Amino acid sequence: MNSKLPRLTMQEVADQLDLSRMTVSSIVNGLARERGVKKETELRVRDFLKKIGYVPSIYARRLRKKDVPTIGVLHAGFLMSHLLDAYNQVTNELVSQDSAVDIVALPRTESLEGLEDFVGRGVPELLWIQNAKESAIQHERITELFPYLAQFNKVVIYNHTPGSDEIEARMDELGIHRIVIDRPAANRIAAAFLANLGHQVVALPDALTGTRQDIHSRDPEIFKKAGISRLIRMLEPDDDTASARKAGHLYAERLAAAVRDQGVTAAWIYDDETAGYTLARLAELGVHVPAELTLIGFDGLTIGEAFSPPLSTIAVPVSEMVDRVCKILKDQAEQTGSRTHLFQPVLLERRSHGAPRST
Repeated sequence: MNSKLPRLTMQEVADQLDLSRMTVSSIVNGLARERGVKKETELRVRDFLKKIGYVPSIYARRLRKKDVPTIGVLHAGFLMSHLLDAYNQVTNELVSQDSAVDIVALPRTESLEGLEDFVGRGVPELLWIQNAKESAIQHERITELFPYLAQFNKVVIYNHTPGSDEIEARMDELGIHRIVIDRPAANRIAAAFLANLGHQVVALPDALTGTRQDIHSRDPEIFKKAGISRLIRMLEPDDDTASARKAGHLYAERLAAAVRDQGVTAAWIYDDETAGYTLARLAELGVHVPAELTLIGFDGLTIGEAFSPPLSTIAVPVSEMVDRVCKILKDQAEQTGSRTHLFQPVLLERRSHGAPRST
């Protein structure tokens, strides 16, 4: 059995070595030479710390020295597809610019706890990466969140879903930057693309039959105006789609039935990763893409080029968005006016689309 080493405070270390707490603190925080601590004293303290297994907090050391800017990165709920791509790009870019990145990842309903943690530890800048559902939760709890968001010197919300005029105005007052994908534009692009190919019956994961928009701003009226006569729902409220693989297989099985029974000739899967699993499962079920079914995705992930067939998709300009985030976080100049940064998706035509098969 391994015996645990005693946990000593900095003052207890100083007492055991007959030194001042300031001397020990200077050595622990890398300030020994700056404060004139003798080399032999530094070696004696470090040798003692090694023996007792003392590990200093890198974050606390940087915060005290104030020589490396610290940026808190928060995400509640899992990140996938273009969000995961953005997370990797932005953290790598910030670290390359000599920023210390402090990451808190929490279950979807606990974003407030993450904000409390950052505020309590004095993290000065915040990047909050949100999936669409987390953004909806934020709108429901916004009065609770504003007092915490106001404590940061700078806040950037990535993949923000705009709320009411009142919410957006308050965010402007607090200087909160919002990185927004123009989702209505994505819907118009997808609807026009499918309609121009001649598709009349289109399946969506959670297509609505009324006029109310969903969390992705998918408005049925956009599709109707483009000339698409019917939208078919593939996802029910109680379906388990916790993973891209599970969701993709579920969509494929329902699409196979919808092609046969409901005349569906095209489908829009709202992320490329899930669309890849859908493509693979459709092939197993004997549904040929694009001969029998046009399938398009959303994200623009490069992995879509390796799918069979390569996936046509509505691409999010992740690199441009990440570049804007980094400039906001590194730019110390005062900025005025609206903090909403709107980015336009574009269509990537690969080979998973075609005209509907004649019946």
